[in-house]
Amino acid sequence: MADTEQLIDILVVIDAESVMAQFGSVQPPPTMQKPTSIGKNSNLVYMFVKYDEVVKGDASSNLNVSVHPNNVIRWRGTSLTLNTQYSVMLYACDIAQGQNLISQPTPITPSVTVQVPTLSGNTVTGTTAQNFQDFYFQSVGEGAGSVSYTFSFVITDNSGTPLGYFKWDPSLIIS
Repeated sequence: MADTEQLIDILVVIDAESVMAQFGSVQPPPTMQKPTSIGKNSNLVYMFVKYDEVVKGDASSNLNVSVHPNNVIRWRGTSLTLNTQYSVMLYACDIAQGQNLISQPTPITPSVTVQVPTLSGNTVTGTTAQNFQDFYFQSVGEGAGSVSYTFSFVITDNSGTPLGYFKWDPSLIIS
């Protein structure tokens, strides 16, 4: 990558159990096209980046990150239970303000190989390779300013059954 290009990975961690407890019985039930809002300054979403990329709001739902033009930005979603009891999948991103400051975030689905432990009883005896379908949204910084956007996500149970569709409105600062 050129010096002006940098990869900004944003890990979006959603407290799916609390989202379901607070918003799971909304009537009428939300749909993929009409998700329930959990609010702009939700205490149910935590976003993380590398320490030197944080401007303010680390581990909050409104993370301000040091992004420059030509930086590649990637958002990945997971639940606090790391997708075991509840799974989370980001499925849409709409830019509300600052459309000219980042490219439209698009879904990317690369196949990767990861290592998983090999067990013998309660002991890890090694690792083995496992194919994995990764998923994230990707965008490119195009200009300086503030971007407001809406991420929509689905929460499923551990068998993959959708339990609810939700959204929240984070922001991004490009310097």
